[in-house]
Amino acid sequence: MNYCGIDLHKNFLQVHLYDEQMRERSTRLENDETAIRSFFEPFRNNCKVAVEATGNWYWLVDLLEELNLDVSLVNPLPTKAIAYARVKTDKVDAWVLTHLLRTNFLATCWIPDKESDVRL
Repeated sequence: MNYCGIDLHKNFLQVHLYDEQMRERSTRLENDETAIRSFFEPFRNNCKVAVEATGNWYWLVDLLEELNLDVSLVNPLPTKAIAYARVKTDKVDAWVLTHLLRTNFLATCWIPDKESDVRL
């Protein structure tokens, strides 16, 4: 299984990936559907992804679910308490999400259906 943590921002996302060969890599992607699809296509059906719940998470979760990725929406408050870091950067945040997901310590939220009024 591959594990991925995503720190989502308005114009970009920071991705940290821990693959089946236990290699780690970090990359920054623009919030562009084509670039995101291209990056995640090799991991289709074999990747767990953690995305922090922000004001703009809907489109990314929908896109990742289209690629048959196992997406978890992260509750930021308890996650911050679990993963306190002195040095806080986008790369560190994505790394933390990846390893909390991999070790099953991730505090998650419910993801409403696309058609749900909750998303409005």
